[in-house]
Amino acid sequence: MYTESRLDHYLDYYSSGPRDRDLLSGLGAEAQKALDALKEPRSFRAGQQVYAQGEQAKGIYVLISGKLSVRRKCAEGRFQILQILQPGESVGVIPVFDGEPASCSVVAHTDATCWFIPAKPLRTLAMKHEEIAEAVHRHLCAKFRNLVAVLEGVSLHSVPERVAKLLLDQHRRNPSRSLVEFPEAEDDLAHYISCSRSTFSRALRQLDDEGMIRNTFPVIHFVDVPKLEAFAGCGSSGPEHRRHPLAPTPSLK
Repeated sequence: MYTESRLDHYLDYYSSGPRDRDLLSGLGAEAQKALDALKEPRSFRAGQQVYAQGEQAKGIYVLISGKLSVRRKCAEGRFQILQILQPGESVGVIPVFDGEPASCSVVAHTDATCWFIPAKPLRTLAMKHEEIAEAVHRHLCAKFRNLVAVLEGVSLHSVPERVAKLLLDQHRRNPSRSLVEFPEAEDDLAHYISCSRSTFSRALRQLDDEGMIRNTFPVIHFVDVPKLEAFAGCGSSGPEHRRHPLAPTPSLK
C-alpha cells in the first residue's frame, strides 16, 4: 500500500514529461543493494549475439560500456535496427516479465560489458520489493513511449525529416559540440530509420545543400541547428522552403 507522500512522489515522476528511464535509475540504497546481489558480469565481442529473436529470456542485461544493437528480423530475411543502446540502458525486461519469447535479437554493436540479472530471481524480487516493481513499471512505460515515437517517425515523417531528427538526437547528447561522428556505417543508420542506404545518403546531401549541416560522413558538422530543428518538426526550413523530391513520401525500403 502506498503512503500519501510516496504516491505523490510516484505520480510526480510520471507527470514530469517523457525522458529515458533505464531500469536502475532512481533506486534507493535498499533496492539497489538487493539488485546488486543478483548481478553477474558478462562481456561480448563486437558482432557477438547476446540473445536471439525467439529465445526464452534468461534475464536482463544492463549495459556498462560499449553499445548493444536491438534488431528484429523480417520475413524476407532482412533485419531492422530498432535501437542502439548506450551505457546505463537495459534490455530484455519485457520477455522476462511477460514470459513470451524475445521479439528481437540483441547483438554487441561494439565490444561491450554488461551486468546480467537472471529472470526468475528478478521476478521474485519485484514481487517482494515495491520500489523495484515501480522501477520495472517505469521502464516498460518508457519503452511504450519510445515505440510510439518510432511509429510516428516512420509513418508521419519523410526520410530527410527522419535523418534530421537522428542528427538532432545525437547533437542533444552533447550540445556544446558543433559536430558528431558516427561509429555506425550508413547501412546501419539507414536500417535504424527504415530506409535504404542510398536514400539515407541523398537525405544527408539535401540537408547539406540547404545549409543545415556540412556532410563529411561519418562526421557531420552542424551549421544551422534552429533551421534543422524546424525541418525535423515539419519538413520545412522556412516559409520559402521547397521540399526535395525525396521528401513527400516516407520510404520503408
